Amino acid sequence: MLDHELREQGPPEEFDNTILSNYCECPRQLYWFLRGIDYVNTPPYFITGRALGAGLNAFYETEGPLQLRTIKMIQAAEELWNEESPEPGQNDNIDNLRRMLKDYANAYPRENWTQESGHGELGFAFPIAGTEIYYAGSVDAYIKWPGYGVLIREDKSTGGYLGINYQSHWGRASQVTGYLWAVGQMIGEAPFGALINMLSKRKSKNPEDQFARNIITKSDWQLAEFMAQTVRIADRIRSEWDNWTWNKEGERVYIKCVGGAGRSPCLYNSLCLQEQDPWELDDAGYDYTEEYALREGKWAPWERQGDT
Repeated sequence: MLDHELREQGPPEEFDNTILSNYCECPRQLYWFLRGIDYVNTPPYFITGRALGAGLNAFYETEGPLQLRTIKMIQAAEELWNEESPEPGQNDNIDNLRRMLKDYANAYPRENWTQESGHGELGFAFPIAGTEIYYAGSVDAYIKWPGYGVLIREDKSTGGYLGINYQSHWGRASQVTGYLWAVGQMIGEAPFGALINMLSKRKSKNPEDQFARNIITKSDWQLAEFMAQTVRIADRIRSEWDNWTWNKEGERVYIKCVGGAGRSPCLYNSLCLQEQDPWELDDAGYDYTEEYALREGKWAPWERQGDT
């Protein structure tokens, strides 16, 4: 969409982790995102993550022998991968996807918990008490574990090793904290925590090198603090419609723009190098389609309701 169309929409009322984290990294990054400026070719690691999630949901929703569950899992993952048809990468390709899922089935043939949520992503948008805004998102799955209670299950994949640093950083992930708050709204009580289900794309003979699990818990105080900060960040985003500056704050921590240390360059790096503000680029007839795809409609993944 064009600059004036985003302005005319007015500030959002629903805020998910993608909107909030984009703004925290760089307001200008969120501006381009809300305008729907997107990848021409979605990086294959995004598709691998989504395909793994679809496959694992099918695995836990299918009843019967392990062989049948494994077949259903691989079919669901392949279906999503083929729909997207990404350019394959070293670790992100259909053959490695199949191998990972087979290895996973052998590593976790039985669980002590059951999956409670239905098939597909379940969108949510819950009002935040004392405000006029909603916290929104889309949960992959939540599970019921006797002795623990309800947990969300978050599937995470990486091309690297499942080392201490990788495993521990999920305890600070805003996505996980937000999901814990949201599932509490769904079921009427705070869930026990989040089961972080980690998979490495690197082939290994030792399952301990390829798979790992941790449980992340949050206290009532931590969840309340998180939501209070969420409201303050949302207020800052809404105030952009009053001043319309969308500062390029990512340049103050330049690695966010140009990449490095395992981080890709910002998708919008070339746009921010233009010696014109975005609204001036529009007036000059800048052709975004030479480098980008244009996403249609508003960003609203929370409107997904899963499959019935």
